[in-house]
Amino acid sequence: MHHLAISVAGIECATISSNEEHIDRRTRHVSLDFKGNSLRQFSDSLVQAKGMRTILLEPIFASWKQKERSLSPIINSSIILNFKFLRTLDLSASGIEVLQNSICALKHLRYLDLAYNDTRTLPNSITKLQNLLMLGVCWSKIEILPNGIGKMKRLRFLDVSYSNLKTLSNSVTMLKNLVTLNLSGIKFKELPTDITKLVSLKHHDIYGKLLTHMPCGVSQLTNLHTLSYFPLRGDTDNVPRHSAQLNELMPLNDLRGKLKISNLRHGEDALLESKAAYLKEKKHLQTLELTWDFKDKVDIDETEVVGNEMSLERLQPHPTLKELLLGSYGGVKFSSWLSSLTNLESINPQNCWIFQHLSPLDQFHSLRKLLLIGLTSLEYISSCSEIDYFHSSSLSTTLLPSLETLWLWDLPNLKGLWRDSVVNAENQTIPSSFPLLC
Repeated sequence: MHHLAISVAGIECATISSNEEHIDRRTRHVSLDFKGNSLRQFSDSLVQAKGMRTILLEPIFASWKQKERSLSPIINSSIILNFKFLRTLDLSASGIEVLQNSICALKHLRYLDLAYNDTRTLPNSITKLQNLLMLGVCWSKIEILPNGIGKMKRLRFLDVSYSNLKTLSNSVTMLKNLVTLNLSGIKFKELPTDITKLVSLKHHDIYGKLLTHMPCGVSQLTNLHTLSYFPLRGDTDNVPRHSAQLNELMPLNDLRGKLKISNLRHGEDALLESKAAYLKEKKHLQTLELTWDFKDKVDIDETEVVGNEMSLERLQPHPTLKELLLGSYGGVKFSSWLSSLTNLESINPQNCWIFQHLSPLDQFHSLRKLLLIGLTSLEYISSCSEIDYFHSSSLSTTLLPSLETLWLWDLPNLKGLWRDSVVNAENQTIPSSFPLLC
């Protein structure tokens, strides 16, 4: 199939892996796969194809920092001026440390990938690339974006995930056509207050341990399909009081994939906020992670326990949810709605120190993973007794028939699966459990 594709593409496309090969000057799209010094030796041949549209460098991550593999001799010189019609430039893992101003000569460039490089800054001239649609600097050492990045009006995809970026310039909020903003693994504490101006945004991949809150007005981003992280304001004086609350999620019913909500609280205000989130209306969500703002295993009084259980009750997701994660939940039991999530494939409560038992498990026919971690008060996995389950189930019923992974970790008080076990009587068959577990 690969050879057929090459044959059909003809001279317009080429894959070069040796300095012994040459490139036709009519070639438009080239993929370079080099080792050692051959890349430098080949640069003279490459520049003959002045009508080049695409240059892809096949990354070899084991050697991405080797100077002999660097594209700097090609990119950071007048040679770049030869590729005036270039549309796609993939320099990921190419060993580039400094990107020169000459990059602005590529007026027709639409795709620029600088991922996995040691580049710390981008030249201001890059903002002159008015046709650029995608800019990627993920896993790079980029510390700051150009102040004029907001001038790149056609930019639709910006990926700064897992970079060294220390802050997100407010200029980014001027990118009215931005559809995807990937901020996974960020190291800054807050987002620009005007991020709500990104009215075209559909995918806001975001996660950072230092991120303290979301700015007010997130509810205005009604085109959002992805909002992977939603941190609420914790009990700290360092966070603005006018930050986004759970009610900002109410109109975002097109959210899909994963949503994590952190710093959940208890109390009257928290209960009202939880109800206002309307998670039950978000039928496209696949994974929901809820974490509470508890720093201690102790000092949770009965009022707080009831408040946490009521808060969780109001955070009922849509029945189509596939994965549910709870962290530091300060309740004794799950909410009544758990039994309605019959499509669940994974349940994972972690570090819920006073949590005592799950709901009855007989309705989870699709459950593949059950991960119970740090539930130090848990005594029984199921809240019902074995005899109750036996009387309520047919003899052909199998408990958790799809379960493939059962992970029990840090459960010092665990006594068993059932609250009350029974001895199998003669001529009596008790339904089997976990048939897929090895």
